[in-house]
Amino acid sequence: MLSMNEYFIDTNIFMYAAGKPNEFKEPCVDILFSIQSGELNAAIDSEVFQEILYKYHHINLPDKGADLA
Repeated sequence: MLSMNEYFIDTNIFMYAAGKPNEFKEPCVDILFSIQSGELNAAIDSEVFQEILYKYHHINLPDKGADLA
C-alpha cells in the first residue's frame, strides 16, 4: 500500500524516458531523476517489469528490455 507521499510509477514512465524523443520523454526523465535524488518517493510492482520485458521482446529488442527492467 502506498503512503500519502509515495507515488506509483507506471511502465509508461520508463518506456517514454528510454524511448525516442517525444513530448513525454523529458518529463519522464525528470521524474526518474527526482526518484534517484530522493526528492520523490515512489514504488513499482512486478507488473511493471513484466510489461517492459513483454514490450521489448515484442519489438525484437529483448536485451534492451532486460537492461531497462
